Amino acid sequence: MASTSSQGANGATSNQPPARGNVITSLNRSLTDLRETLESLTEGTMQDLKKDAEEYFNQELKGVAEKMRASKEKQKAEEDELNELMRQVFEEELVASLAQIVQDGVLEEIDDLVTEQVRIQLPLQLPEALQEEMRSHKEELARLEAELHNS
Repeated sequence: MASTSSQGANGATSNQPPARGNVITSLNRSLTDLRETLESLTEGTMQDLKKDAEEYFNQELKGVAEKMRASKEKQKAEEDELNELMRQVFEEELVASLAQIVQDGVLEEIDDLVTEQVRIQLPLQLPEALQEEMRSHKEELARLEAELHNS
């Protein structure tokens, strides 16, 4: 009797399910291929994430460095402005102080010169009788001040 199923070269029939060993081997191979694919994807994804993180970190560092540079420039400009303002105020105060010192010195010198000239010129310009009367009035004034003080 002839069988309705044909035999192949390996002796298995084509209508029969593959042998259990072939299915397990095929599943193991598929699982291995799937694992390798997942590992490859995971490794690629991790490399991409690492690259993206490095780029982000570098951009952030550049941003911080730029902000620090700008801040330092602003601080330097403000410091220079403050130093210039302090220099101007110091110069103005110094000039005002020196002007007052010079003015006081000049006025004192003028007072001394006037007093000296009056001392020299007064006896030459006033008659002797007037000078004697002035001395007498000064003595009288001094005596009255002393009496007032003693009373």
